[in-house]
Amino acid sequence: MSSDNSIADADAGLADVIAYVDEAGDKGISRNLTIDRDNGIGLFCSLSFPVERIVEMRSRFVEGYNRFRAAMPHGAKPHITDAFKEGNEAWAVVASEVRAEYFSLIKELEIPVIYEARRLRVDRETHEMNQSWLDEIKANRQSKILVSKRPSSSRVESSLMTGLSLKLDCLCEDFGRRKVDVFFDETDLADMYQETVDRLRTLGQGREYTFKGFDPEAKKPVVRKARITLQVESGAFRLDASHLGKICVAGKDDALVLATDITANALLYHLNTALSPTDHLNRPESISGWILEDRVYGVRDDAIEDVI
Repeated sequence: MSSDNSIADADAGLADVIAYVDEAGDKGISRNLTIDRDNGIGLFCSLSFPVERIVEMRSRFVEGYNRFRAAMPHGAKPHITDAFKEGNEAWAVVASEVRAEYFSLIKELEIPVIYEARRLRVDRETHEMNQSWLDEIKANRQSKILVSKRPSSSRVESSLMTGLSLKLDCLCEDFGRRKVDVFFDETDLADMYQETVDRLRTLGQGREYTFKGFDPEAKKPVVRKARITLQVESGAFRLDASHLGKICVAGKDDALVLATDITANALLYHLNTALSPTDHLNRPESISGWILEDRVYGVRDDAIEDVI
């Protein structure tokens, strides 16, 4: 994983799309989600730039970024949500102006906005359904081998990263682009995203699982392996995400990081205020009336992430 925020060596020159990604809203371990959090929304959002124009495009955002930073109180972080906290009224005025300017630039420069949103209720119910299925299998198994029960490590963020990755892959496919390199503002997200990308790149190769247990009759530990392989009809569609490139850390000192942060939080606010708790989040009507509605790529009526 690269920590260089330049694009000169991005994916050894293969990447021709640079996607800045930020998160907003709720997150956490799926098994720990509770009913009182069901209406919460987790969101990952991306602004994507053609590599041949990113220097030019970034320069258009720099003046607003400099004004935003200059208005920050000492010790503050360059996040749009922090600008609207109590006591930051002067900063909030500048932040509102910069936000409006950035939205105008995203429209003028025709920058694609891609997002993946997930209601916590959907993530909780999906985890519970999967766990119930596994418990049923274990209850009906005939083997006497004792297998320790490991708690699921699935996270809301993992589902969001998977969905966003696939949409970025489709963006490249639809527009004839080779690779998309993904830039985050911090290392933790980048590390998590790397695991997701590695898995999506090799879906067609299957995945091997190792199970450890104990044989009470032989009184010794045992190890078994299983491989799950996905197959589709010949020529139907490809399984592997073949356009995902490198994962990079841009840091906070980048005008496009701020632009993505502003966009993600504005979209989250729209989804929270314009929709009811039962409305889907990833359909065209989900973003109806949002200021950047016409720049969004990847929404669709049959978005399965809204139901499972």
